[in-house]
Amino acid sequence: MLPNKELWVQLKVGNSEARDEVVESHMYLVYETARAIGKTLPQHIEVEELESFGFLGLLDAVDKFEPERGVPFEAYSRQRIKGAILDGLRKADWLSASARRKAKRIAEVYDQLELELMRPATDEEVAKKLGIDVDSFRKVLQEVERELISLEAPIAIDQEGHSQAIIDIVPSKEDINYSLEKQQAKEILIEAIDKLPEKERLVVALHYYEGLNLTEIGEVLELSTSRISQLHAKAILRLRGRLGRRKEELLY
Repeated sequence: MLPNKELWVQLKVGNSEARDEVVESHMYLVYETARAIGKTLPQHIEVEELESFGFLGLLDAVDKFEPERGVPFEAYSRQRIKGAILDGLRKADWLSASARRKAKRIAEVYDQLELELMRPATDEEVAKKLGIDVDSFRKVLQEVERELISLEAPIAIDQEGHSQAIIDIVPSKEDINYSLEKQQAKEILIEAIDKLPEKERLVVALHYYEGLNLTEIGEVLELSTSRISQLHAKAILRLRGRLGRRKEELLY
């Protein structure tokens, strides 16, 4: 293996062997990032699919990395890999058209009711606003939660088609450029999470900040996995409703 500095010199002059060496020696970052993101997604999404998105991010990182900037390649490539996986998830769009419409409508109703009531809306109140009974509302919620409902789902899209997902606002340990605009967006997210009902707030914190899966959260809170899944779905729909209303502040 070439010394690190010489490796990048060779890569920049078009040495394909040097490029392959950099890619192969950093594939572990793709696997680590894909597994971490995969833990927050429904089981029907294969980790191999995430790895394929992440591999493209690694290639992009290798091609665009500038050693003279002084940023470690590992930190730089982690960002590129994570971004490529999230972009791939958005473009793949596993939500069916029907589930997407229902999710959007429920998010809007949560937001409307909670603006009026100045507190979290109950299942009964949401069902009434939707014009259905509580059992029907919970069945709709189950249909939506079985598909892709997560912090990776876009909550805001600008006129040029750039999207902003909730998880983009949460900084990782490897974030290099954490701007003032992103800090302000994070504060908006924290405010929205703080207004969630207690159990939903705990599920979000344990799932996205502590990295526990839904079964593990159920063990911590002494609730069934299906109940945790329902709490997770409701939390995300509430957040999408609130943050979607403030999308201009979230697009940076």
